[in-house]
Amino acid sequence: AGLLACQRQGDLLVSSDMGRISMDWESIPLSEERQTLHLDFESGGLSEPAALGIGNPHVVFFVDDIGAVDIESLAPAIQGDPLFPNGVNVGLAEVKDAERMRNVVYERGAGLTTACGTGACVAVYAARARGLTDSKRMTVEMPAGPVEIEILDDGHAVMTGPVAFCFTGQL
Repeated sequence: AGLLACQRQGDLLVSSDMGRISMDWESIPLSEERQTLHLDFESGGLSEPAALGIGNPHVVFFVDDIGAVDIESLAPAIQGDPLFPNGVNVGLAEVKDAERMRNVVYERGAGLTTACGTGACVAVYAARARGLTDSKRMTVEMPAGPVEIEILDDGHAVMTGPVAFCFTGQL
């Protein structure tokens, strides 16, 4: 998606402007024009996701209990559906309250991940668009830990979370 503007927010805490989120069917992209806030789509008992783009395509299914859904068995069929010509990241979002949600994402080419920044951003955007929260900032709990997502008035998402040293190498 290009360069991302980041700012240090404290010791081992960084915010990143993840870009503008779109619900335009062509920019996601979908293979045909569809309403994206409540997408007319069903697979394996999951239905009516929100479809969004943030440099990569996502669908977000809002569920009552993430643990009750076997995303690893359902997501491959969704990703391969002709409606998604470039594939799609499949997310589950469970809104806990106005300022907190749980999120898991099955990513294109990677499978079930422990954290997906763009998935967290689109889940918060979609929750706001659907009226599930009126908060501009939510804590998104993922298996690897929480991040803060803020949706700006211009549609950009800013993610704030911890950073850690991973490795050093020489080529």
